[in-house]
Amino acid sequence: MRKKHKPNPAKQQRLKDYIAKMKETIAEHTRSLELDPNNAEAYYERAIARNIKGDKKGAIADFTRVHELDPKNSDALNRMASIKIKLDDNRGAIADLNLAIAIKPDDFEYFYNRGYALMKTGEFQESIYNYTKTIILYPDFEQAWYFRGIAKSYLGNSRDAIDDLSRAIEINPKYAMAWYRRGVEKREVEDYQGAIDDYNQTLKLNRRLTDVYFYRAVAKFDLEDYIGAVIDNTKDLSYEPDNYWTLYNRGMSKRLLEDYPGAIRDLKRVLELHPDFEDTHSQIGICRYHTGEFESALDEFTHDLEVHPKDPGAWMHRAMLRLELGDKYSACKDLRMAAQLGKKEAQYVLDEVENEDD
Repeated sequence: MRKKHKPNPAKQQRLKDYIAKMKETIAEHTRSLELDPNNAEAYYERAIARNIKGDKKGAIADFTRVHELDPKNSDALNRMASIKIKLDDNRGAIADLNLAIAIKPDDFEYFYNRGYALMKTGEFQESIYNYTKTIILYPDFEQAWYFRGIAKSYLGNSRDAIDDLSRAIEINPKYAMAWYRRGVEKREVEDYQGAIDDYNQTLKLNRRLTDVYFYRAVAKFDLEDYIGAVIDNTKDLSYEPDNYWTLYNRGMSKRLLEDYPGAIRDLKRVLELHPDFEDTHSQIGICRYHTGEFESALDEFTHDLEVHPKDPGAWMHRAMLRLELGDKYSACKDLRMAAQLGKKEAQYVLDEVENEDD
């Protein structure tokens, strides 16, 4: 879990006062509806107050009643859809927004909300269409550019996503999340330094976006800045000490820095949190090989293969260690398995070893 930020007492009190006011508003409109059960405006106002108070189901019931009494009230449909999106009833939200758009087809907010609901259902192409409609109606709406970029990212189109995120940043240079996501997409197109620059700007704008440390560490690793990666991983772990991915990444960087004891500590902690995670046993095996603990290294490679028998890297690592230990017969068996699983260099090594025997 990320560290929680200290609560603001003044802000909390203002919120309590506002909630109390909403309770009074709900009571007032309830009395009005007792006198006039068909008062659409009273249902509408009570729905808004109920939503603010946190009674989302009550708000939906009131907005539904507004729609029954006033079918042309597109704003009620939009507000109801927004609540349904928060409740993850995205299909229900889309149905409401379809009605709202039919009533008022020039409202950018309706298309924006429908684009978001469609993105949450995985209909990314339709989502992009709705965000594009939003942008046509409101060209400087940075959030529409941002989310269209996210939808394009989900379709694997990182370069177009970067263009949209860049436009969001042009409109609002303080849009921290746009800088953050553009950094993610830049790494996807192997612009590692560009990604780091965007992550740096993200943290300047919003220090609370602590996930950035994880992703910046990855980009630094890609640039072989292993010291920088370790620093960022360590910072990330100060917020989420049991993040096994971060521990694994830090262990990998430490291994490449030849800090084998430190790498082993991180990687063993990974296995405590997530047994048999990825190739962690093999990575520990590599470290133990470099510290001269050959039998322990062999055990780690063997354990990895018991869990991940189709990992050509593990077969290759064990083969090379067995050659080191003089067990050519077993090494050749491992090399054949690695070659069969697609490790090309395994076949070259196997040919050399067998030619030596000839």
